[in-house]
Amino acid sequence: MVDNYDYIQLLATKFAPTLESLVANSLGPRFTGRLLFSDNNQPIVYPNLKTLDITGPWYGKCPDTLSTDKHFVPFPKLRYLRWGVAYIFVDDTLFRGNYDTLEYLYLLLDSDSFDNLRKCGVLSAGKFPKLTHISVDNHMYHTAQVASDLLTSTVFGMITPTTRSLALEGNQILHQHIVNAIPASIYAENIQVLSFGRTHLNADKMFEIIRLLPRMTHFTCNPLNRDSKLDVQVNKPFPDWAYEKYYPLSTRLKCWVVVDTSIISIKFLVSLAIALAILCPNLSLVNIPNKCMDEYQREMNRVLGRRIYAKYAEDIKRLLYFELSTSRNSGNCYLQ
Repeated sequence: MVDNYDYIQLLATKFAPTLESLVANSLGPRFTGRLLFSDNNQPIVYPNLKTLDITGPWYGKCPDTLSTDKHFVPFPKLRYLRWGVAYIFVDDTLFRGNYDTLEYLYLLLDSDSFDNLRKCGVLSAGKFPKLTHISVDNHMYHTAQVASDLLTSTVFGMITPTTRSLALEGNQILHQHIVNAIPASIYAENIQVLSFGRTHLNADKMFEIIRLLPRMTHFTCNPLNRDSKLDVQVNKPFPDWAYEKYYPLSTRLKCWVVVDTSIISIKFLVSLAIALAILCPNLSLVNIPNKCMDEYQREMNRVLGRRIYAKYAEDIKRLLYFELSTSRNSGNCYLQ
C-alpha cells in the first residue's frame, strides 16, 4: 500500500502486466487518470489485475472528465473494485471487459457521474451477473446528490441472483423510496446484509424493510426519535402491543447496527432494541457507538427490572451482550 503520487504511477506502469492488486489511498480525482495513461499519453492495461482499491479526499466537483477509446480495456479480469474518489470518466472506461468478472463494487458518485454511468449502461439491471456486494455512496460535500427515488430504484435494480450484501449511503434517502424499491427488485429477497449507514428511518419503516427481506441477517440503519406509532400503548404494555402487531417479523435477523445516535434518546434506542428482540427471536447483537455504552447498559438493566417485561426477559437479556463500534466503518456488517 503506497500513497505517493509519483511512486504509485511508477510502480503501476512498471508492473502493470503482472500486477494483481492495486490499493492506493489519499488520491485526488485528477491523479487517478495517471494510472491509466503514461507520461506520453499511452494507455496502460492491467491484464491480470483482480483488485483495484482507490480512495481519496473529496474536495468538490471534479473540474475535468475523460473519455477514452471504446477499444481501451484497462482491467479485463477485475473482481474487486472500490472506487472511492470522483469518477472522472464520461464513459464506462473502468468497467470494460469486467462486467462478467466483477464480484465486489463500491462507487462514490455525485449526480453528474451517476447520470454518465446510467447513460452508458453501467448501472443497468443485470449488467454484473456475478456481483455479491454492491455499495453506492452518494454523500459528497459541495456537490449535487442524486434524487432519492432514482438512486434507490437504480441501485436495487442492480441486484443479481448472486448479490448478498448491499450498502446505500446518502443523507437524503427517503423511507418510502426504499420500501418501494425492494419489491420492485427481482432478487432483493436474497439480500442478507443491508446497510443505510447515514439514513434515519421511522421504526415502522424499519420493521417493513425487515419484513420485505426475509433472508436478511444484518441490518445497519439509524432510527428516528420518538416514533408515534411505537408510543401508542392501546391500553396494554408496549411489548404486548408490538408482539401482536408485528410478530413474527424475521427469524433470520441476528444483528442490528446503529451508526448515528445524535438525534435519538438512549431510552428510545433501548425500546427499539427490545421490540426487535421480541419480534426477531434470533436477534442477539445490537452494535452501537461506544460513547453510548454506559447509558445503554444502564437503561437496559433498568428495563429488565420492570415487571411488564418479565415474560420477555430472555429475549431482552440477549441485548446485554453487544459489540461497540468505534468508527463508521466498524459499525457496518458484511458477509465474510
